[in-house]
Amino acid sequence: MSSAIATMTIICTDNNGEVEQMVTEIHSKEKTTIGKKDIPKQFQSMEKVSDVHFDYTFSRKKKQVEIKPKDKSFGVYSFANESKTTVVGNRSFILANTKFTIIDFNSNPNNAVLQYSNITEEKEPAYTSLKKDKVYIIGRSPTTQENEEIVEVDTDPKISRSHCKLFFNKETLEWNIEDLNSHNGIYVKLKRSRQTIKWDQFVRIGVSTYVYFSIDE
Repeated sequence: MSSAIATMTIICTDNNGEVEQMVTEIHSKEKTTIGKKDIPKQFQSMEKVSDVHFDYTFSRKKKQVEIKPKDKSFGVYSFANESKTTVVGNRSFILANTKFTIIDFNSNPNNAVLQYSNITEEKEPAYTSLKKDKVYIIGRSPTTQENEEIVEVDTDPKISRSHCKLFFNKETLEWNIEDLNSHNGIYVKLKRSRQTIKWDQFVRIGVSTYVYFSIDE
């Protein structure tokens, strides 16, 4: 039986949709350092991750992790919870454990592509075509009204049945996301600084490397 008191998952993705993850058991409450050696080898040369990138300590009682960046050049980024926000093409947002990226082609003014994957699992991402004159409801089992389309994500139980609304604003030329009273919210904007994060919340280091802490209740 494992004596681990928590786990840390490091997930790397690339532009071709390749996903690699490393899971490390945490056995001590002492301060621990994370750096380039801790991410998968094939990503080490392309990622902006320092040899000594950040320290972390955690509290099981408070269900939180304190992260202290060690390299000011690259930093550590956490995601801010938003109820309504905009996403520029080719930017990402997170619902629960699933990362979404809107791939907006300038050559095709009427369409885009939504890429998404559960980044706690080592699986290829899924893709959905988006039309800029439609409204999309994202969720595990979403319900829709007239002129709304479904993006069903059944690989992440932490996503609500009807989690959020996604649509394109033709006046501002931006994609808009609106939370539909979901349980776990929408995370989009990045904040850079020393962070205290809760369990089951991602931080980003480098270009596309995500660190995720979890604890068995």
